[in-house]
Amino acid sequence: MLLATSLLLAPMAAWTSQAPVTTGALVQAPDPVLFDAPWIGYDIARYPDGLSWASRTADFNGDGAPDLAAVGYDYNPSLSILLGDGAGGYLPPAQYALVLGAWDLEAADFDNDGDVDVVAADTGRFWEGFTFELFRNNGDGSFSYGGWFNCGAGPNGMTAADFNGDGWMDVAVAHDAYIVCAASFAVVLNDQNGGFLAPRTYTIGSCSNDIDAGDLDGDGDPDLVVGHEGNRASILRNDNGAFSVQEVKDALPGAFIGVSPAVQMADVDHDGDNDVLYTHEGAGGVSVGAVALFRNNGAAGFGAAQRITLGPGNGGVHVATADVTGDGWIDLLVPTEITQKWWLVPGDGAGGFGAARELRAGEFPRSIEATDLDGDADLDVTVVASGSLEACVYLNPGDGAFEQRPVIEMSDPREAPTSFSNLGSADIDLDGDLDLVVGFSHNFNDRYGLTVRRNNGDGSFASGETYNTSRLPDALTLSDVSGDGYVDLVFADYLQFSSNLRVRLNDGTGAFGAGMTFGAVGCDPEAIETADVDEDGDLDVLVGGCYGVVQISKNNGDGTGFSAFLRHTVNGNTHALGLGDFNEDGHLDLLTPSGQQGALEISFGNGDGSFDAPLPVATGRDVHAVAVTHLDADGHLDLAAIYNLDGTGLTARRGRGNGDFFLANSYMGSQSSRFDQVRSVATSDVNADGFSDVMTANFGSQDICVWLGRGDGTFEEVIRYGVGQQAWDLHHGDYDGDGLGDVAVLVERDSPFTSWYYPGVVVLRGLVGGLPNDLALSQGELRRGQPAVFTVSHALPGETVYFLYSRNDTGAGPCPPQLGGLCLNLLRPITGLGSAQTDAGGTAALVLTVPAGAPAGQDVHTQAVARRGPGGAGSVKSNTVSTSILP
Repeated sequence: MLLATSLLLAPMAAWTSQAPVTTGALVQAPDPVLFDAPWIGYDIARYPDGLSWASRTADFNGDGAPDLAAVGYDYNPSLSILLGDGAGGYLPPAQYALVLGAWDLEAADFDNDGDVDVVAADTGRFWEGFTFELFRNNGDGSFSYGGWFNCGAGPNGMTAADFNGDGWMDVAVAHDAYIVCAASFAVVLNDQNGGFLAPRTYTIGSCSNDIDAGDLDGDGDPDLVVGHEGNRASILRNDNGAFSVQEVKDALPGAFIGVSPAVQMADVDHDGDNDVLYTHEGAGGVSVGAVALFRNNGAAGFGAAQRITLGPGNGGVHVATADVTGDGWIDLLVPTEITQKWWLVPGDGAGGFGAARELRAGEFPRSIEATDLDGDADLDVTVVASGSLEACVYLNPGDGAFEQRPVIEMSDPREAPTSFSNLGSADIDLDGDLDLVVGFSHNFNDRYGLTVRRNNGDGSFASGETYNTSRLPDALTLSDVSGDGYVDLVFADYLQFSSNLRVRLNDGTGAFGAGMTFGAVGCDPEAIETADVDEDGDLDVLVGGCYGVVQISKNNGDGTGFSAFLRHTVNGNTHALGLGDFNEDGHLDLLTPSGQQGALEISFGNGDGSFDAPLPVATGRDVHAVAVTHLDADGHLDLAAIYNLDGTGLTARRGRGNGDFFLANSYMGSQSSRFDQVRSVATSDVNADGFSDVMTANFGSQDICVWLGRGDGTFEEVIRYGVGQQAWDLHHGDYDGDGLGDVAVLVERDSPFTSWYYPGVVVLRGLVGGLPNDLALSQGELRRGQPAVFTVSHALPGETVYFLYSRNDTGAGPCPPQLGGLCLNLLRPITGLGSAQTDAGGTAALVLTVPAGAPAGQDVHTQAVARRGPGGAGSVKSNTVSTSILP
């Protein structure tokens, strides 16, 4: 019998922020780097906290590692301080409440005590603020509130410098306004006691927004540049702390929607003076973003704007300058919020810039920083993603060639837009590696089909094999419904509120035969699982998606015929299904969502394909995916549910073995401000420590969550690994044959031909741990007349595992040719107990009832095997388990 792991959809998150609160120097081990992901994400805040909007870096606690300060905008705003862990990441944030949402902040030693303080603009959702707030550093990276100071209406961009030359850091603030643009900025001088005097306000061109300070005219004092929403920048000279407009520069022609301008000074051409960079969301034109460069003649005179092209999409919302390529020249780092990416524009070694390199980020990147986070003498990059409330860390290999994983195309990008199914992954041709299957629908030409990409054994994939279908294969699974040892293709399709169960049998070479059509589903199928629910030795099919109904079709024994659907009534949307024997009566039970309030329901199985009326199981609300697994070593089945209301995250409940569960433990996951989040769940031993871990794929934040299990039903806090594309589904296994566990992630990506979406797969390669070479077998007690559970882990997803026993003994057993000569550790005679198909986490269980007349005290020795590779040459076996039959 099969323990099924659902890989399904789900959405967004909530966590009440703590503010003001400070944690000081937190002691915590750095997050393990398990995969070669483009980035690792670190929480800045938790939804519904204000969107993470702007950032600064400094060594706040004096330990030599760079730290991060970020401010939130919109609801529940706060200042977040993330201390660097010295190993390339950040510790959990300490948060301090803000009066209003902040558009910007600045970090400097405002009280001259030798540590770095922070000021944050009280902007407000409608630019109703008129102050900034001061947070004084206590010397250890924790902060005390230093009060608020008037800076003029609509504080927006901020910068800090000693404008009047008195040895104390001052603040300059650009003003903006709601709908109607502001036309001013203010300089707020330090009172030489770590506080600030009344603002000195200057009138300037309309739609002032961002501001930066630096010496533009070579006189040794800091001048200002102000970025305007109207596609222009103002150059202002400092004369003993008073400012006047030197000139106003028009930026690049062809701009549109000139909101969120950003300005930055830097000496890009090594001529000893600061040049000016300017961009905004519409800079460069409708389809290709750009940055404007104004070169300084040495006396604050600037020529016409020179174009630095980014690439397809929008202009930037921030510009940072740093030498991340290590060649001694300034590079540009530019996040483009709407297109959810950032651009690295390398210096060309002559004062110009080379071709921009596109890198993906979390949801809606707003700010970017370059610091040496891991102490290896090169500059790493931190991108603050406002929508996913995270700091995305990109570790530099030394030359700025940041990791970006390639996308394996699962349909023709020229035919986009393309809808698609969940991800199927199993060894379809028994050559010892994991292959990929995805269903698709080309929406503009009504072409439907399935794409199969066979693994070459090293993580590269052969060209796609296409099987045409009459409708979108909406939910699919790879299962051996024919019982011949090869996984078959089982799917429910969808077209205009009509759907059917379809089966294509594997011909033994990994090719799939003609489609067979069975019962009508009658609604959009969102979940499909196979399991032997009627206990006749073959895999039946369960389909979810209709509200309040799970539909069950019984297998005729060889996969060539399935019964009309039986309907089991539940109380919610059946977009997730989980199967396992939770009350240990020998029958599979069914888990389904029960709506936002009820979380989950369990329907106990009767062993004939029917189920009792559902009973509630409390979890986090709005469950969108559920996995059935063993989270501890007590032998009872447990559950892991991914929820999506009151915060996206994981609820783990340990089973008691009687159909009831211990109290829930819940853990936060990724976040998204605008997109549905959770799309799937998978369980596996990710770090090969012998404990079951949980993973999910996240659409909006373009990442996966990994919760590492402790082996007692509890988990470490989430680790977020960037994928670089909007993620829908995932599988864990060894895709490149190096013995380490990889993750294959089904993603939605933009077509370079049509700008519409189509499916692909990104494989994040495993870096540590490893997958065990052999199967791991465990079993419960054998008691006459009672069900016994035999469980195998560390198998491949979707493969068939065979359970064998001997009443003789263990030792040097036979080496059957169908297993490629693999020698068993059971002595003859050997009898088959049965078989089970593994779930996405590589776990399978067989539940049998011990005959009532079995001889008490009889020794029974069991072992499990899986046939792999041509002729069984790659077959594997488990350990043996020996026990006696109990009365």
